[in-house]
Amino acid sequence: MLQREGIHPARVICTLKLARYLDKSGAIPQYNLQYLRYYLELNVQAKAHYALGDITVLEALFRRIYARFEADGVTDIDNEMVRISNAPILLARMPFGKHKGMLFSEIPRDYLEWLYSTELPDPSPSRLHIGLNLNNDLSWKIIVPLQFLLKRWGDANQGHQGYIHTIIHNVPKNETFDKLYERQMKDEDSYYYVGITGRNWLKRLSEHVSEIHHGSRKSFHRAWRESMGMKNIQIVSSLMAINMTYDDAMNWEEKEVDRISSDQYGLNMISGGYKGLKYLHKLGITSKARLSLNERERAIEEYIR
Repeated sequence: MLQREGIHPARVICTLKLARYLDKSGAIPQYNLQYLRYYLELNVQAKAHYALGDITVLEALFRRIYARFEADGVTDIDNEMVRISNAPILLARMPFGKHKGMLFSEIPRDYLEWLYSTELPDPSPSRLHIGLNLNNDLSWKIIVPLQFLLKRWGDANQGHQGYIHTIIHNVPKNETFDKLYERQMKDEDSYYYVGITGRNWLKRLSEHVSEIHHGSRKSFHRAWRESMGMKNIQIVSSLMAINMTYDDAMNWEEKEVDRISSDQYGLNMISGGYKGLKYLHKLGITSKARLSLNERERAIEEYIR
């Protein structure tokens, strides 16, 4: 805000960074001003989201933080606050994903190593969430990158697409979006299927639905079919990657299956990508280790017989 007005302070103190810095254990769930006001029981009379009210709360928060530095025996408090405000702050807890809310020290090392080695898109695409209530016990959410819907962006059907379907059990009704999102990020009662296609992913989705209704024995199809008779079920269909080459798609699928669909929560019949093709070849189901996606589907059908 100040920079947009041409004001560039030489020394800045950021109460957000200071609050995160002092919360070593990550005990505070949120760090926005009004949340800290009530969490820290700041005794102020102020109207939220009004300029004067926010300034009043900010002053009270600053005084509380300053007192904490005094109690910790910090001598040059002003300079220490400036130093912290201009340095990166290490987060105590994971802010997203399947381990959201956990202390980093409690997260499995192999997951952190995978996250460190993963190349994320830059910038990350914005995604459109479409929610459908199919009946009182079943909801379906479809998530697609907004580029898929924009004119002149390019043909999003070119190349290969990667998608993830999640079947979530025991989803409470009438929950807030934040609660539903938090629930979706947990492994408990959430089951994952990772796939790739060289066609429009909605075409592939319609084929999955047809196989589900026609009694397919694939794990993903059985799980979807059985869930339709249960209560409090949410199915999430997410288009995750587009415009990939065949090799990129196979590598993407292999990583994603290893990450979320290779344990008791996974619905993929075999490993993803080339790892799965090698497995089929090793079993003698295929005569070569490199197959088209249609050839792979036929091989998987043979595998489950």
